[in-house]
Formats: sequence, C-alpha cells, structure tokens
Amino acid sequence: MNRKQFLRRSALLSLAAAGLPRIANAFQTSAPEKEHYKSEPIAQGDGRTLEYAIVFPDKGAVVTKSATPLKLTMSVEANASGVAAKSCYYDIERTGDPKVEGEYTIVKFKATGATRGEDVLKGGFPKKLTLKIKPGEIVVLSYGKAKDIEMTYFEPSSDDADADCFLTTACTAARGLPDDCSELMTLRCLRDEFMKPTGEGADMIAEYYHIAPPIVRSVNARLNRAEIWNLVYDDLVTPSLKLIQAGKKGEAVAHYSEYVKWMKEAFL
Repeated sequence: MNRKQFLRRSALLSLAAAGLPRIANAFQTSAPEKEHYKSEPIAQGDGRTLEYAIVFPDKGAVVTKSATPLKLTMSVEANASGVAAKSCYYDIERTGDPKVEGEYTIVKFKATGATRGEDVLKGGFPKKLTLKIKPGEIVVLSYGKAKDIEMTYFEPSSDDADADCFLTTACTAARGLPDDCSELMTLRCLRDEFMKPTGEGADMIAEYYHIAPPIVRSVNARLNRAEIWNLVYDDLVTPSLKLIQAGKKGEAVAHYSEYVKWMKEAFL
C-alpha cells in the first residue's frame, strides 16, 4: 500500500469513526423524500449528448424560505471517436424568496463556484440562473440567452440487483446523478460483461450483494454521511472509471476489491 492509499484509507476510517452518533439512534429521523428531475439527452456538436439532472434533497423545500443549496449535474456520454464520458455538478444556492406564478414557483439561484468533476461547460456555467418549478412534474432551467432546459420528474430505478448498492448511493447521494447515469452504466457493464463470466468475479459480485446493504445502512446512520459518500465517489468510482476507460479492467476490479475491504473494516 503506497502513502496516498494509506492516507485515503485513514481518511475513510476517520470519517467512519467521526460520524458515529454519540447516543445510539439519538439523531435518527426518517429519510427526507427526494425529488429527482432530468432532461432528455441534448445533442452536442461532437456527436455526444448532454443530460441535465437535479435532485431536491427534501421534497418541497426548494419552494420554501429555508431551502438548502442544490447540485445541478451535467453528464456527457462517450462518443464513437473515443472521447470519454464525463459528469460534473455545480453547487447553486437560492437568492431571494420564491415567487408563485400560476402553477409554477419561480426561484432564482446563483453559482457558488464549487464544482466537482471535470467542468462539462468549460468555464461557461452561468453565475445566475432561474428555476421554474412545478413540484413532482417539471423543472425549467433558464440562464442567459441559452435555450430553456426542461427537466421532468422521474422515480429512480428500484431494481433489486442495484438496491442498497453503495456504488449507486455514492453517485446518487454524493453527486445527485440519476440511476442510469453514464458512470453507473459503465460500472454495471464491467460487472456484467467482465466480472460475471468468471468464477472469481461472480463470487465478488455475490459477496457485494451480501455486504452492500448493511454498509449503506451503516453509512446513512452517520451524521457525516455526505462526506463519506463524497469520499467513496472520489476514491472508488472516479479511479475505477478512469481505469475502465483506459482499458485496464483488471486493475479496476483489483482497485474495487481493495476498497471494499476498507469499507467492510470501516462500516461492518
């Protein structure tokens, strides 16, 4: 284990310890009901498509006076020329109070400057933007002279094979990505086409489905779960995707295997 791996492992274990509630179940409440919205794929000049997505972490909160900052996610798929898929999110926070216009609530936002992942818009993300919201149905994003972007409400997939999956949770909880984002589709392809046909790979998948649900529950019971899921995304999802895109699928599986050992040590 090199120094960087050791530091990252230590960070994960420290987050696990730091996030334990001081009194068992003292801070536990029912999980907030989230609202997921995403756009239809939008064609780009290089043959790829761009997809917008946003998650309201607490249903209805964005149209009240106490809304929390939001993450607007943009994902670009890979193209036939070998340009890799990529995603990033932009932190936005509300400015002023919401205004009701008919069936819609109009909310103005500003960019905080915080960005995760490779900047899809290459510095072109607007400083100010407006969301026109019809809860549970549609969100219309407007900024500058750009065409309005419509994002419709959707229910995340509840496929039993991916339920309580910490890879899925890291993408959806830490980045607000949809369940069918390019990151998760790439990882599932590795699982189904590279790992599953081999005996060792099939055993790893079986173990994952056994340990993932209690790990997800353990992380979500901690006060600093958001920090933990962000670290899992940065140190498990992102490096695995880079290895897969570089054609190093065996190394991606090895990295996954080592990281799962750390997750088990920290959260089981």
